[in-house]
Amino acid sequence: MITAEIATEWEEASVIEPEAQDYAEANLLADTEMVALNEKEEEEERLLQVLSRCRLVSIMDPPPPCPLILSTTGGQILGEAGNMVTLEGLMKAGKSGVLSAIIGAAVAPIGHDGDFLGFEIPMRDGYILHFDCEQSPKDHHRLIYTAVRKRAGLEEIPTNLKSFSFLQLPVKDRWPACALAARRLPKDAPLRLVIFDGGADFLSTLNDEETSREMVALMHSFAVEHSCLVLIVIHENPNAEGGKTRGHFGSELWRKAQSALGVCKGEDNISSVFGKYLRSGDWPKSEALHFRFCTDAEMHITADDPTEDRRASQKAARENTKREKQDALAKKIMTAKVMTHSALESAVMKFEHIRDRAARERIKNMVKDGNIIKREDGHYELPN
Repeated sequence: MITAEIATEWEEASVIEPEAQDYAEANLLADTEMVALNEKEEEEERLLQVLSRCRLVSIMDPPPPCPLILSTTGGQILGEAGNMVTLEGLMKAGKSGVLSAIIGAAVAPIGHDGDFLGFEIPMRDGYILHFDCEQSPKDHHRLIYTAVRKRAGLEEIPTNLKSFSFLQLPVKDRWPACALAARRLPKDAPLRLVIFDGGADFLSTLNDEETSREMVALMHSFAVEHSCLVLIVIHENPNAEGGKTRGHFGSELWRKAQSALGVCKGEDNISSVFGKYLRSGDWPKSEALHFRFCTDAEMHITADDPTEDRRASQKAARENTKREKQDALAKKIMTAKVMTHSALESAVMKFEHIRDRAARERIKNMVKDGNIIKREDGHYELPN
């Protein structure tokens, strides 16, 4: 938190001698020389050193390495090193299926023909860290078994995948343990991908803005420090507009993540994953990847695009609803077994509160749809 005292010091520190204004050219003091400085001078010197480290000196210097870590097989860029990606959805929408596919793609041998649900990990020369705060130990085991054995075709967990179950670990120990796991990795290969399955579970509360902002900053700086991609799984709030994620933590992630991937499940039990927000392109819901759970395979597998079937099903449902309403209306207005057109028209006008012209059109449609039958003598009756 920035206090009034610190703000005042910043304002005073900005009024410095002209020759000291260019921090890039300032002669930075050694540690032994800083002993003689007063508190204010020491803080200014510290900030000068911070600015010196952070400043972009020349655009002719090569940019920091930013390899592509996560994409779709169609070429959609989802996550690059030094960035965060969120995987968001309601409970049981299929997030774990997506996660097993991504982990499987990360550890699979080059050329292995596994079902990765349309995801691709171009860089497979480094370590993957996976921290599961969501599932029971049994479900954690199943997720990694599915990723390693069924998707990647491996007999055992490869040495470059380190997966941990943090469900029973106290919240205060979770982030320090993650940081330690990264520091203790062998130096023979880079850290490429870090997965926080249950990112909100690193906080004791999701609705404290300051701690949420600090945790997102920690995760983001972790990605930059290790030049890796951080993937964070987070739940959506049920019934929230636009798939809003939980608390201040979710809101802050939306602002900082390179990509926000949404997962939703239809009534046909087919799940879809798409780009809710992407900094590096556009991945609309109309071009989503689709998958479903297969009992025989005991995992989620790629599914055909259900859009046309869903449209047909919705059309049939609308027509069925219309027919049911018209059937109910026919039974209500047929006050006699056989009715003349004028009597039927009057009944429709009365029960539907419409004018004669609209009533005649309603009768015409009900005859067309078979809700009532028009006899040869011009009278009407209900179908048998």
